[in-house]
Amino acid sequence: MGFAEAFGTIARECITRQELEELIDNGISPEDLKATIYGRMCDSPGLVLGEISAVAGSIPIKLPDSLRDRHCYIIGRSGSGKTNIIRLMLQQDIVCGNGVGVLAPEQELIKDELLPYMPALLR
Repeated sequence: MGFAEAFGTIARECITRQELEELIDNGISPEDLKATIYGRMCDSPGLVLGEISAVAGSIPIKLPDSLRDRHCYIIGRSGSGKTNIIRLMLQQDIVCGNGVGVLAPEQELIKDELLPYMPALLR
């Protein structure tokens, strides 16, 4: 599996094909190129969904801001973490000052886990 296939859209957004060609033409080592792309991925804006272990530590897995206006489909077995990832995404949006809308059958999600992150004026 290639780098772009493993890291998808966010890797492609972090470095252009032209930049990549210039770095390779200038003799960058594969390790330095990987570190450059990893660093850019860490710095790119987006919601952190988790992390993946890499040779030089861990790399955040992000939903890039450029894809935030598209639908997101979260599937999994019971207990696999679907509610946790939604909670994590909502909390990051709230902390960043982005608006959120939540329809939840459980009052606890809104009352106990999201309201503490809301600014006082919105409560």
